[in-house]
Amino acid sequence: MVWLAFGPGELHGCKLSDVSASGARIDVEENVTLPDHFMLFLTNNGAARRACRVVWRNEQQIGVQFEPRLGSAEKTAQASNPDGAPAPAESAPSESA
Repeated sequence: MVWLAFGPGELHGCKLSDVSASGARIDVEENVTLPDHFMLFLTNNGAARRACRVVWRNEQQIGVQFEPRLGSAEKTAQASNPDGAPAPAESAPSESA
């Protein structure tokens, strides 16, 4: 069982049908109104969790895409430029007189 967190103290238990690195398919009850964004708790204590965005819905399931983790953009930038120096600026071609 996993839990959807809509706000402080608003947890809803559900079943995880399928999961990948980029998202998941979640079984939900028909009468539950879900927001477009929420936290998905994968453990009882909330240590494993992912921010989610709903990408499709039907009466009994939703498909979510995992939002990028905080700091992942900075890590990607550092990996592409490991010395930490700013990337060289492109200069416009000079006009000749």
